[in-house]
Amino acid sequence: AAASFRNLNPSISIGVVTNAETVDNKTFDLHIQPRPDLLFGGSTTNGDWGDKLPRQWLTRLYYLAHSPFEITWALDSNVFACTPGSAQAFLDGALESSLWGFDIAHANQRDGPMYPHNFNLVYRWTPRTSNLMRDWLMLQIRRGVASDDQKTLQFAELRQALSGGLSVGQVATEYAAAPYNAYRL
Repeated sequence: AAASFRNLNPSISIGVVTNAETVDNKTFDLHIQPRPDLLFGGSTTNGDWGDKLPRQWLTRLYYLAHSPFEITWALDSNVFACTPGSAQAFLDGALESSLWGFDIAHANQRDGPMYPHNFNLVYRWTPRTSNLMRDWLMLQIRRGVASDDQKTLQFAELRQALSGGLSVGQVATEYAAAPYNAYRL
């Protein structure tokens, strides 16, 4: 996925958080190795995962809160760039407009009321997003390391919008599509 973004948007900065020993320096500008004490155990039964690998999202939340970028666009590894320059244009627009006035935006996983689908989220670092990240992390810890991190994001966003004025947007569909399944024809 990252290689597709690098290929079609050669000037963007791409970082990865992974405990892999080596990372392709032509694809990634920044390699953050998580501390061993922040690699939490996951669940093989939380979700419909065919590979039975343990899943947990707490490590990701911790490192999202420590992003070195002014604007962070966090994407899952199943998201691919399809149009030359589109990611660069998206990030340039986000920087120039201070994320179009939003603190955070993400994909919406349903028609109707907003429900986060955080395979694709973008945020700018503000005191409001700092509070959001702290609240999200603490809610996730309380609900369980391997529990659904989208529900805890929704709760944290609602709490921060009501108490601290957090502004939440939706990533436009053109920038928020990812395949759930791929079939070979």
